[in-house]
Amino acid sequence: MTAATVTRLEEQIASVKHDYQELERKLNSARSSLQQVSLQDLECPEEMKSGVVFKVQLGAFEEIELPDGLVTSFNFDIEHQEELNQYVIGQFRDYYKADLLKKELRSMDVESAWVVPYRNGERVPLKEVLGVVMDG
Repeated sequence: MTAATVTRLEEQIASVKHDYQELERKLNSARSSLQQVSLQDLECPEEMKSGVVFKVQLGAFEEIELPDGLVTSFNFDIEHQEELNQYVIGQFRDYYKADLLKKELRSMDVESAWVVPYRNGERVPLKEVLGVVMDG
């Protein structure tokens, strides 16, 4: 292995470490911000399992696995669809509260955050519940 190859590999390692530290900083920032969101809005009481409910999807990934402790925090859930793991958080009757959380997450560079609706526990297209969103 040449000195140039070693140097290049060391630079790549340093870059990966930097990226990891940045992601860890963003995760800690997200945790802090989410603690400020009303836990009442994020909890899923039994009555939230019927009717229209909105969640915020953080992203959908093939191979990313999160630590077990995080999955139980803030009504965080992983939904499996085909080969993707979809990470969602929160339970809101009010679309605009879910949208506020989405905007907060996007301000923390979670660009893939978006609001997803559910009817009676089943994920549905937003257009199917637009009347509820506009009337609610």
